[in-house]
Amino acid sequence: MKSDYNCYKLFGVDVFLDSDLKPWLLEVNNFPSLEPNSLDRHVNEPMLAEMLNIVGFHLPTHLPVRQQKLVREVFGLPPKERLLLDERLYSKSWKSSKEKMEDDDEEEEETVEELARLVEESKLTGRDLRSVVRAEEELNQCQGFQRLLPKPEGLRFLRYLGRVPHADKVLQAWELGPGSQSDRGRSVLARLCQSGRHLEDTALAADLYKEKQRKGPRKLLIESSGEPWCNQLAVIQLNSMQPS
Repeated sequence: MKSDYNCYKLFGVDVFLDSDLKPWLLEVNNFPSLEPNSLDRHVNEPMLAEMLNIVGFHLPTHLPVRQQKLVREVFGLPPKERLLLDERLYSKSWKSSKEKMEDDDEEEEETVEELARLVEESKLTGRDLRSVVRAEEELNQCQGFQRLLPKPEGLRFLRYLGRVPHADKVLQAWELGPGSQSDRGRSVLARLCQSGRHLEDTALAADLYKEKQRKGPRKLLIESSGEPWCNQLAVIQLNSMQPS
């Protein structure tokens, strides 16, 4: 696939508590039941709203101009602010044959020091930045959900992944370094994105002057109504996101 803007998956986990409150895993459901049962609605509704916010949806690029104008009028958006999906933010950059050969030679487990070098500002590629920004945006939407990986203490789990993809190494390195101080890490990302570094190696080069003049693109966020699904499922809002 040429884009990272593709898919997501929700699993259901059934757990049994015995008389000593010890949890026992019964099964993992590939297609969990989300029927509007009166008992489940109050749990499922906010859970689904949060899941969709973590996934992050953009307005499609083929949205008719007439509907774009209506959205801008309803939400009071200025004309220069990007509204639709910018496909460059999810663009995959393919490695050269030389880079692929170098990756094939890297089978030894990286040390903390070696990982730290991956997220030095001078070595972060456009795709590295896009991966980190998306991870930070997803984490920022977590309320009831908790991210299992990457985490600062998750380095020891990378060995169980076999050949670890470069993107996973970068995300783990970010959590061990700048990401461990969220304000500092996000200020670094904002500065690099404002300079257009996150759009390097994409099919369309960044017009840096125009990028600095506008925010965007916007993502669809869903606000849980707090009411059962039969009354009101969710209210769709637009949230302004900085270039990612």
